[in-house]
Amino acid sequence: MVTGRIGEGVQQAHIRYVDHEADKPLTGMGRKPDDRYSLPLWWEQHQRQHSMNEREFWEREGKNPLLICARLQELFPDTHAATIFILAQIDPKWRRR
Repeated sequence: MVTGRIGEGVQQAHIRYVDHEADKPLTGMGRKPDDRYSLPLWWEQHQRQHSMNEREFWEREGKNPLLICARLQELFPDTHAATIFILAQIDPKWRRR
């Protein structure tokens, strides 16, 4: 998502930290988050996401992953609109489409 790469090498990255405002429960210790709390990430970013403080990872990327997840849920099942939305997270020119 962050790099804009599509296809092989992109992985489903679950958001694991708790956020009460977003109604996101704590997961980990053998509990996988619901798939609605996941985003497409390039495998290297996915590794980095889980190798450091996850909130810090997203802050460095300048993204709020839970807001992005919520918007994707609103767009479901319109995959075209969801793809445009994800691309707009990477490059603002896609927001005009």
